[in-house]
Amino acid sequence: MNQCEKPKNNQSPPFSAPDSLIVKTDTFITPDSIIPTKDTLPQKDSLPPKSIIKKKKVSRDTSKDHGDYGLIIKDSAKNELPFIDSLYVYATPWGGRHFDSVTVSLHCREDCLIMYSLSDSLHLKTYNQPFTLTRNTNLWLSGINESGEKTRPIKIPYIIKKDPGKCTNNMLPIIYKDLSFCIDIYEWPNQEGSKPLVSINQKEASNKCESIGKRLCTTHEWETSCSGLKKNTYPYGKKYNENYCPAKEAFSSRSGRFPACRSYFGLYDLTGNVWEWTGTPSKKKEGFFMVAGGTWNSGNNATCQEKKYSFYPDNQYLFVGFRCCKTLE
Repeated sequence: MNQCEKPKNNQSPPFSAPDSLIVKTDTFITPDSIIPTKDTLPQKDSLPPKSIIKKKKVSRDTSKDHGDYGLIIKDSAKNELPFIDSLYVYATPWGGRHFDSVTVSLHCREDCLIMYSLSDSLHLKTYNQPFTLTRNTNLWLSGINESGEKTRPIKIPYIIKKDPGKCTNNMLPIIYKDLSFCIDIYEWPNQEGSKPLVSINQKEASNKCESIGKRLCTTHEWETSCSGLKKNTYPYGKKYNENYCPAKEAFSSRSGRFPACRSYFGLYDLTGNVWEWTGTPSKKKEGFFMVAGGTWNSGNNATCQEKKYSFYPDNQYLFVGFRCCKTLE
């Protein structure tokens, strides 16, 4: 279990509210044993006008949806200190669609106390050990550092499906609107922990897929696999988070090493890491083919809709790999 150190006795408390957040008012207390007189009552001129006396309104948490998951809770209390963003607290596996059941473990990249709830954001408890989900559940996740500062709770929905479909060879099914196909969970060679194969041209990539009964994905299939049911900008939601996908790195990463870079459908590293060849020809450049997803240093430009680039199919690039798809019969 992640544990934060308790502040020593000679240290100042972890929180000290700024003066701007301290409301100062004059309060007059009359004990029962004292009868107020004209001299002890406050003078009329010393009281604030009624027009500026307002009751403080305290409301419950409100929220802003950032996509399939990654729902961020906004605290409406005006006297709360701001949340911090420096801690990276995450779950493995991340939320989205899973089949049958899923055992979840929680982690913090830095030393911190992990807090979670399976009901709401207001009743977080200390995380001790992995837990198994067998039905649709919302996980609320937060962290507290050794100074007592905490991250804003995030909501991670887990959707448990019972039928895994007919996809094999480490592929997952996507049946959505006009689409019905299987797609590799990882970039080729489609193995967790392997480096994606690069420096391969589009024709060679297509041949590798066809050699095992698959094909290159179309841009329409690829974008749907990435954006999920809610047309997300990123696999994890609509708001960019530099910690979630390998899009701010010095080089490509091993497949699946970024747990939060998991789309709703269960696919990893669709944005960042390496561009992926598709089987869709460019409409603007004759003879060119589209690539999708961005690369390891694309930052927030590595999105599910990032398909404006096309490359010459005979060229090999250090930053372009691929994954395969297969039509569901």
